Amino acid sequence: MTELNDIFTNLGLPADVPAQVDVRVLASVGASAPTQASAVSTIGATPYDFCSIPKDSWGLVGPAGDGWPGATATDIVLPYDCKARAYLLRLPLKAGDFKFRANKDWGTNFGSLTKGATPGASPLPQKLSGEDMTITTPGTYTVKLVVTLDAAGIPTNGTVTITP
Repeated sequence: MTELNDIFTNLGLPADVPAQVDVRVLASVGASAPTQASAVSTIGATPYDFCSIPKDSWGLVGPAGDGWPGATATDIVLPYDCKARAYLLRLPLKAGDFKFRANKDWGTNFGSLTKGATPGASPLPQKLSGEDMTITTPGTYTVKLVVTLDAAGIPTNGTVTITP
């Protein structure tokens, strides 16, 4: 049911207002056969605001944040933002290395594909147990972590975007 709600929402239809959408099925079996189209049907539904909070929490760790977890340093937890469908936080960061880890445990952590990569306004790919990333200029940044899950709900990879 959430898939249909997502379609209505992505069309820009407001929540809690009944709406109708005209649809048809297009089918083809290859380049040599013509595409077939069904008759138009109307689907009516009332979109709703929905957010499924992921089971995992994600935190930024390393000298760019509060330091590597230990006696005094800890994860800076990024809250989940339903509208962005990402973990999102605006915070001051220091020059230094960092990574992300799930549930304050090193068993599941993300880093970049190459050591010392500096995230920016374009999404930087993340991989499990990847390399440390680096903030080169201290300042206040918005950190957006998008986590991709497999069919079983296990984190597989993601992207991070960091903007001033």
